[in-house]
Formats: sequence, structure tokens, C-alpha cells
Amino acid sequence: MKAIVITTGGGPEVLQLQQVEDPELKDDEVLIKVEATALNRADTLQRKGSYPPPKGASPYPGLECSGTIQAVGKNVLGWRVGDQVCALLSGGGYAEKVAVPAGQVLPIPLGVSLKEAAGLPEVACTVWSTVFMMSRLSAGETFLVHGGSSGIGTFAIQIAKSKGATVFVTAGNEEKLAFCKSLGADLCINYKTEDFVARVKEETGGMGVDVILDCIGAAYLQRNLDSLNFDGRLCIIGLQGGAVTEIKLNTLFPKRLTVQGSSQHEEHITEHYIVYKYSQATYISTDAPTSHQAFAFPKLKHSHILKTAAKNGAALRPRNPENKAMVVNEVEKNVWPEIVAGKVKPIIYKSFPLSEAGEAHKLMEMMKAVVITSPGDPEVLQLQEVQEPEIKDDEVLIKTEAAALNRGDIYQRQGFYPPPEGASTFPGLECSGIIEAVGENVSRWKVGDKVCALLSGGGYAEKVAVPAGQVLPVPSGVSLSDAASLPEVACTVWSTVFTMSRLCPGETLLIHGGCSGIGTFAIQIAKFKGAKVFVTAGDERKLAFCNDLGADLCINYRTEDFVVRVKEETEGKGVDVILDCVGAAYLQRNLDCLNVDGRLFIIGSISGFVAELNIAAMFAKRLSIQAAALRTRNVEEKASIVKEVEKNVWPAIMSGKVKPVVHQRFPLGEAAEAHRLMETNSGFIQPLSQTSCTSAASLDFEIAISQLPLRDFAHQICAWGFPHLLVKTMDFSHLNRGQMTLMGSAFCVVLSLHFTLQLVSQHLFYWKNPKEQKAILVIILMAPIYAAVSFVGLLDIRGSKAFFMFLESVKECYEAFVIAKFMALMYSYLNISISKNIVPDEIKGREIHHSFPMTLFQPRTVRLNHHTLKLLKYWTWQFVVIRPVCSILMITLQLLQFYPSWLSWTFTIILNVSVSLALYSLVAFYHVFAKELEPHKPLAKFLCIKGIVFFCFWQVNRTSFFFSLFLEGSLVFTLIRSMKN
Repeated sequence: MKAIVITTGGGPEVLQLQQVEDPELKDDEVLIKVEATALNRADTLQRKGSYPPPKGASPYPGLECSGTIQAVGKNVLGWRVGDQVCALLSGGGYAEKVAVPAGQVLPIPLGVSLKEAAGLPEVACTVWSTVFMMSRLSAGETFLVHGGSSGIGTFAIQIAKSKGATVFVTAGNEEKLAFCKSLGADLCINYKTEDFVARVKEETGGMGVDVILDCIGAAYLQRNLDSLNFDGRLCIIGLQGGAVTEIKLNTLFPKRLTVQGSSQHEEHITEHYIVYKYSQATYISTDAPTSHQAFAFPKLKHSHILKTAAKNGAALRPRNPENKAMVVNEVEKNVWPEIVAGKVKPIIYKSFPLSEAGEAHKLMEMMKAVVITSPGDPEVLQLQEVQEPEIKDDEVLIKTEAAALNRGDIYQRQGFYPPPEGASTFPGLECSGIIEAVGENVSRWKVGDKVCALLSGGGYAEKVAVPAGQVLPVPSGVSLSDAASLPEVACTVWSTVFTMSRLCPGETLLIHGGCSGIGTFAIQIAKFKGAKVFVTAGDERKLAFCNDLGADLCINYRTEDFVVRVKEETEGKGVDVILDCVGAAYLQRNLDCLNVDGRLFIIGSISGFVAELNIAAMFAKRLSIQAAALRTRNVEEKASIVKEVEKNVWPAIMSGKVKPVVHQRFPLGEAAEAHRLMETNSGFIQPLSQTSCTSAASLDFEIAISQLPLRDFAHQICAWGFPHLLVKTMDFSHLNRGQMTLMGSAFCVVLSLHFTLQLVSQHLFYWKNPKEQKAILVIILMAPIYAAVSFVGLLDIRGSKAFFMFLESVKECYEAFVIAKFMALMYSYLNISISKNIVPDEIKGREIHHSFPMTLFQPRTVRLNHHTLKLLKYWTWQFVVIRPVCSILMITLQLLQFYPSWLSWTFTIILNVSVSLALYSLVAFYHVFAKELEPHKPLAKFLCIKGIVFFCFWQVNRTSFFFSLFLEGSLVFTLIRSMKN
């Protein structure tokens, strides 16, 4: 016979019509000559290799069919050759013949054609088994169907109405709602514009519905429970909105609610892919190549397959034959009479011959996207049906909620900025939405996650495939649609201004096009990081908006010379960094605006690409010119940028210090109008986002503008840099001693962070000697750790004590790590084995001069040998052991509530003596080997001076003043004297 064979996992092209063996008939089966088969989403999943048939089932796709019985098994009663039937299958419908257990066969309902009947078994069995057998929907009750225009939804509306229930439905646009209304739905709710919980309560006098059939899952769980009446039943048949969520049990108990999932036998589940069918069936007729054979497709198709580890769902395929036979028997008894009576009708859309099954699959997997029909003006943007993207192993598939309009989209439309090789041909460089599928190698993301993503193209579509490394979580406090305007601007600004141009706290940044999407974001993040921000824009309205975002100087480039204004405001010095989107026309003027060591970063060329350049200024002021495009970077580079953005920028967004800027919304079908708005420059040139519903016609674009509140003093203290603000703006007269101590500690934290960042940036961006510089970075971080721990120790808020204990243990272990790191580094410079303590002959016998108080235990002068070198090492390494051990003991005893004051003093004395001895031995070691360590003097000097200051200063804070003054003062005196020697 002929059958559609899946030659290998892949796209629709892998479906090939081939000659295959007829199926073998078992004693309890019938052999059906197939007239038509329905296309379900599970068939497309099987084609891709992710949903294999159950053990023993046909390898060919097709979960339901209709046809004529050609043969019957020995044990089959009730069916005979020639009967016209339809059947529920485990596979094999895409063939001329299929063997089916007799219990899964149904007669053709009167009034339904043989071809139409192919689409009834799967949807009828699913709805009846869940809504009526499990949830026990009765006449007079109220029934809510989510996804009312889906296959499950349309059938559920009709059968529920025929059984006397009141039916409410939700759908995503007016066309679908109107279709549901025509099927008999009593209340149709647009979930995009209405709160279905409020509407349900309103329509039921506050009572709620009795049964809900839900394909969303986690995202709707609590809202569904809020919508239920007393003794209400929620039947979940899909997890489009995720599988994990919190539930308020106090919602279940008072109203005696039930949450259900359709059960199935675990031993028959072969995959974690479960099909939640909510689309009309698609039909394939198999008597090809005669002209009447057809493939029928649903009128309103939408179905989702969710990957979940749960082993419960509404899938019929994995159930055993006995379970399926029981469901089929109930369907024939209760549903078939309603179909015969004309109260429930199959819905058919389109037909294909069996040989064109691949085309049918393409149609089921079609989506709407904005296509650039040819390079040109905005009218070349056309909304068309296109093929859904296929994800790779390291990608995720996002159902697009919104996409942002960037200047790059306009250039692509005009033919000047083609997408990179292998990228989507549709415009759209960033989007937000819900993950619909994940590749095999993706571990962080799961189906149902709300995300935004940096794209190489494809945002102007219902779905887009994205490398997992370019995906970001939606920041808390930001709506899903607004999040679409973040990835491109955040990644562009961070990678250019901060990563490459190294903008530091206290420096000045000039932004051309301050009211653009890049500009508005750059203003906010630069201010958050402690920079001073100048902007240019073309009118007072835009300048006022930039000022509200925090810009320090706003220049109207139409009425003022920005070079002159910049020089005036900086006393002739110029700015440190310029972010420029203008290009050629501004090149020389930008260089004139730069300070010594200034950096110009070009991210656009609105005015052109060719300019004359006087390079003399570059030599004199050591200027740098940089340029980069984000879209053309490879996947690994983009993933690295996205990771840094999530680490450094997302906290600022979640704290409310940086906000997305939105202005106006357009439907996806009006993308051309959005492009015209950006090109006219008549409004604020901001990210244009799209918001999608279940149909592409309701996808919306939005250009958004919102204002960021002015930063208060507390933010300035916590932000990077500008510690002088504390002195200029704070009145200390009303503060008590405790408040002044806390404020001083906060000031020290900011100061430590400020200098730490400066030192870290110096070494990170000028990496010359990795071994030394890694050690320096380890040591530098002592300062902010000590400052932060001391500040937390002064706090008196809930949880601060426990947190302080944790930070103390981290700090003390870090001290030991610093000493060990530095000691190992110095030994490596001298080629001395730490374990063997072998002294090279050329340095043996050198004098070691001890000072007070070490002269109490050691002679004033000793000679370097194996024993003295070993002693110096032990004096250092004792601290590496004692510090973490004491820390763990102290925390353990405090948790056991056994920590008297005498024990605290004991630990304090031990630790202070230990650290003093370790530091003393390091300085003595450096003094002995000063000649050999001379090339590495900066590192050694850093430890001996900076390290001592931080250790001693913060140790004094931990102990009584006079005791610490005696203990640590004598140490400092000795160390300084040794340094002078």
C-alpha cells in the first residue's frame, strides 16, 4: 500500500509517499481502507522526531481516520466488511490502510460525510472524557472554555450547549469571539482587553462557573480558581502558560474546589511530550490520485505542544486500548446522538491529497509575519502567512508578545542592512513573549517562561527562534510587552559605552540623539552608574524629556553649537565619552569635544559614512574612535553581552532606576505606519514594540514614553561615585551618634567601592601581567568586603544579624585566601618550593632583623636558613588555617546560643594575634628578599601598605579602642619601621 513515511526527523519535506507493506491484522482488530485522516499537531511533532508512537503502534503519522472496513479479526464482533467507520488511532492514519483495535472504531454519524467524520474521534473523545466523565458537567451548570475558537473549544461549546449548560468562552480577537458566538456560546470574553475573572463574576452574580476547561496551565491557575463556584471543577488539558506555579489553598477549601488532569497509564507514556489539542482537525484523504480525494483543514487552527515532566495530561494516544475503548463507547452513546441530531457539527477548512501531506503540515505550521516584499518605502511591508521557524538544539521558540522598532529595521526595509547569513529575513531585532518550545541542549529555559530576547531578525512575526544565550528574563516590575523595548538598547549601550569605551563613575558622557531609544536608555543607565550626562536633541520638547530622565545638560543642536556648550560646561576640557549616531557630519566636531584620553563611539551614520579627519588632535589628546554593530556579532559574542547586561543592567531596571520608554502602539498589520512615524522624526524616536494575541491580526506595536522619577539622595549615596554629595547635601546637626556612625560607614562603603572600581578597571582593561594582576584583583576586593561587612554589622533591621554572621564568615575566609594567594605568588617569584622550604645558596645566610614586639620571642638578628624560612612560612600559614576555623566555630557556637563574652574576647585576641603575626611575617619576607622582589615592588608595596591599612582599620572597629590601639598600633609602628629599612 502507499503511506506517508517520515524519512528522518525534520521539516515537512521529510514526509514522503512511499510503497510499504500492508499492516498485519490481529484477532481483535479491524482493517480499514482509509478515506481521510485528520492532521493534528502531534503529527507535526512526530515528524520532527520528538513524539514517537507508542510501542507496537504504526510508525506512520495520523491519530484518527475514516474509511471502510476491509477485513475483521477472528475475535471481532459487531463489525463487518464494508462498514463505513471512523476510528481513534495510535498512529497509521497517513496510509491507504490501517489496523485498529475494534473497541476504538465508531460508526459514521448520520448526516456526516465519510470524509468529515475523520475529524471527530480525537476531539470528541478528549472533550467527553475530560468535561463530562471527569468533571461531570451537568445541565444547568455554567461552563468556561479557554481557547474557545480552538478545535477542543469549538467542539466543547457545541456539546455543552446540547447538554443544557451555559457556556462562557475566552479568545484573543473579535473574529474568533464572533465565531464562538455563532456556535452558541453565551458569553464571549476577549482576554486581551478584559479580565475574565471580573466578567465571569459579573455575569454569574458573583458566584462563578461550575466547570472550567483550561489549556493554559500555571499562568491561569489561581485566576481559574477565583472564577469557580462552590464545588467547582477545573480540568487542565494543557500547559501553554507553564507547569509550575503557587496556589492559595484557602481558595480550595472554603469552596470545595477540585483541580483535575486527565489520567493515563504511566507505563504507556514513552515521552514527556504531551499533546494538548485545541485546534480543529485537518483531514487527509488517501485514495490519491483521484480528483475527489481531499485533505481538509480546520477553519480556525491553533494548537500547542508543551514539553513537561508531568505524566498527566489530556493526550489520548498514550492510553492503553482498554481505556480508549471505554472512552469511545461513552462517546458513541452520549455524543453521537447529538451529532446525528445536528446539534454538534464537524468544522472543516481545506483539503489536500495524501501526496501533499507536507503542504498540509506547512499550512498547520504557518504563522503571520511582516514581509519586506522588495526594498523601498514603508508600503513594502506586508503582513503575510509564512512558515513557522524550526528551532535548533541550542535555541528556544518564542511566541511573540511584542517586538521593538529600531532604526536598523528601516535600513533593512530600504535594502541597506541585510540580515546576517542564516538569520530570519523578517525585520525585528528584539522581542518579548512566552517560550513555546526549547531545544534539546537548552537547560535554563522552559516552556511557559516569560522572556525578552536579542534577535538577528524575525521579531515582526508571531513566533521566532532564538539562541538560548540571547534570551533574558522579563525584569520584575516591567510588563511583558514593555520588555520588548529593552534587549537591543540595553545590549547596545552596555557593550559600547561601558564595555568598550569604559565609562567610569565621575566621567562625562555626551549622547547625540538623546531622545532616541538608545539615547533615553543611555541617559538612565549612565546616571545610575554615576556619570555626568550631556545630550543633544532637535527641539525643546525632546530636551525637556531628556532632562526629566536625568540629563545634566540638554543642548538644542538646531540653535546652539554643541562644541561650544560642551567646552563651556567642562571649563574647556571636554567630555570623556561620546555616543554618536550621526556619523560623518559630526566626526571632527566630536573630536573637538573630547577630553584628554577621550573615547568616541559611533553606532550610526545618519549623515553618511565619509568624512575628512584632522588626526592631529588625536595625537595630542590620545583620542580613540570606535565603531561597532550589534547585529553582525556572532552568537557567542551576543550571548556574552546578554549575560553582562543581565548581571549589570537588569538590577537597575528591577530597582526602578532605569525604565523602558514607550510612546505609541500599532497593530502588526500597520507596521508601515510605525516606520513612517520613525522616519518623519515627528514624535519621540523610541522603541516600537508589538503586542501579539492568538492571531497575528491582533499583534500590536507600541512606541512607549514614560518618565523616570528624579533620583533621591538615597540613590545617590548607593550609586557609583560622587561621594562629595554627602557633604554638600546632608545636614548633620539633627543626627545622633549612632546615625552619624551609620552614615559614616555608608560613606566608607561608597568610597571603597569607588576606589575599588577604579583599581579593578585599570587592571581589567590593561591586562599585561596576568599572574600579578589576578593577585592584585584578589587583594583589591578586600576593601569593599570589609566595608560592606562593617556597614551591615551596624544595621539594626530584621534579618541583619543573621546576614552579618554570614558575611563575617565569608570575609574571614577571604582574608585567609588573600594571604595564601600572595604568599604563593611571592614564592613563585623566588622559585622556592612552598612544601620543601629549600633555600637557594645565593640567598642563604641573609640577615633578618626583628623589631618589637617580636624581639620578645626572637633574637633581634637571625640568619636565613632552612629553619628560619620554614618559621616565616608557618607564621603566615597559621592564619590561613586559624581564620576560617575560628569563624566556623564562632558561628556554630552563636547558633547554639553558647557564646559568652569571655569566649568572644578569646576569639578576638586569637584572631588579632594571628593576623598580626601573618602580616608581620609577610613584611619580613619582603624585606629579606627585597632585591629579588624589586621587579614586583608595586604588588608587594600594595599589600604591605593597603592591606595593613584595611586589616588594621577594620580590626580596630571590631575590638575595644584602647586594646586595639595597643595591639595594632605596635604592629603598624613595627611594619612602617621595617618598610623604611
